[in-house]
Amino acid sequence: MVSTALTRVRPVRYRSREVSPSKETLAAGHVENCFCDASDLIEAYLVDGAAGMSGSAPIAIFHLICRSLADLRSAQFLASNGFTVQMYSLIRPAIEAINLVDLFAAEPNAADEWMAGEYWKFRPAAVRNRLGLGDDEVYSWACSHSHPRYPAMQLTTYHVTNETTGEETIRPYVGGLPLEFPQVLMATTLPGNVLCMLSQSLMHATVKVEVARTWPTVARRVGETLMPGFEDVYSTLEAHGLPEDECEKLLDSLKRAIAAAKELEELDAQNPPGG
Repeated sequence: MVSTALTRVRPVRYRSREVSPSKETLAAGHVENCFCDASDLIEAYLVDGAAGMSGSAPIAIFHLICRSLADLRSAQFLASNGFTVQMYSLIRPAIEAINLVDLFAAEPNAADEWMAGEYWKFRPAAVRNRLGLGDDEVYSWACSHSHPRYPAMQLTTYHVTNETTGEETIRPYVGGLPLEFPQVLMATTLPGNVLCMLSQSLMHATVKVEVARTWPTVARRVGETLMPGFEDVYSTLEAHGLPEDECEKLLDSLKRAIAAAKELEELDAQNPPGG
């Protein structure tokens, strides 16, 4: 027999000298600080490069980048406080927006239809098909956990068995999930991963020429700024059984993004303005 009961999780305030934050909490705080610094680099690029623009595509692209930056900042706050399901609800539209940026850059006329409200032409799967992309595992995971589906219930509940009666109780959490749960701590790196994707979208933003040339540097610095926080989270997860080689695999995508940005920086240095 299975019954349900509520468990309220109250946030722990580390103001007492008798209570110290866990390693998981410290790692989550570290990655959040790194994310904030990295997101500031993108904001500075957009603010410093602000320029006049006309046409549906440039305006739509700039809007989508700014909106995604706000979504991801909110997502990081939620993730770092254990609101993992709610974080996924903001990751999903950010990924959709990044794909739309790529589409409008490739097909500027598509932005006219989008701004005319013909949204049915821009369903996520349709946009990916037009870009020649296959299924997105990260996006699918975000969808399965942000929509009211069973995977989200699995993440936010736990089972307790009465040793005397054998009765099993399903207890859902009310509030943020404990960062000591590996899945919850792992999720604190997801907004940063998508932030790296967003930094690549800066190449399509209409900004001042002198600022536009710096986007590879911004993209590299975003990745490098995130790296210490990611390393801290993955190192902490090793205590929960995450193999060291798996940590390296998880860091590979970030390392590849940094390396790609460095290559673009080098190419730009070889072709200076007027050179």
